[in-house]
Amino acid sequence: MSVSDESKVTPARRIQFAFTNEQEEFRAAIRRFLQEKSPPTEVRRLMETAEGYDPETWRQLSDQLALPGIHIPEPYGGAGFGMVELCIVTEEMGRALLCAPYFSTAVLATNAILNAGTEAQQSSLLPELASGTRLAALAVTEPNGQWDPQAIELVATPVVDGYLLEPALNQVVLEPRLHARASFSGGSTVPSLRRPSHLDIGTAFGRIGTASGRHSSPP
Repeated sequence: MSVSDESKVTPARRIQFAFTNEQEEFRAAIRRFLQEKSPPTEVRRLMETAEGYDPETWRQLSDQLALPGIHIPEPYGGAGFGMVELCIVTEEMGRALLCAPYFSTAVLATNAILNAGTEAQQSSLLPELASGTRLAALAVTEPNGQWDPQAIELVATPVVDGYLLEPALNQVVLEPRLHARASFSGGSTVPSLRRPSHLDIGTAFGRIGTASGRHSSPP
């Protein structure tokens, strides 16, 4: 390439990896909140409790900051932001060692529904997850270690306050004191989770209950 040809080359456009001013302001607001609600003494106290988190702090971060629904689309009751904002939230929560069911509910379970749920399931589940009134967990694998939906052996047995999920799953990302009493289903009433008609990614999504501790049936 000649000198004249080199002078004609268009410089590569630079990619911006820095956070915007609005995102930094968002981070600062979360950090201020967590500095007040999750100091080291409070973290140690909550680690010794049966619940493992403070429901009042969860209510405040839901009502005041709308954090559970930060990346949920607005039609489903969320704030409509993206993964960058969600990462900012989880970074700050990790920095403060916040004891809360955020990762299981807002990150894993919510994203499973966003990426693999039907429109009906999203409309039914996401609004309560966005508002923070519904806590959730994501069941990942069973003892057989298989991902094929046809290999799912989990069965939901009706009990007084919802459904009992059996057998035990190998990996269930579940926050302290949340009891799996309800299960994913493709319809309004389902006695078992054998061969689910939706969420065909080899996972089972369980509706765990409201933030107040009550349990309910699947949609």
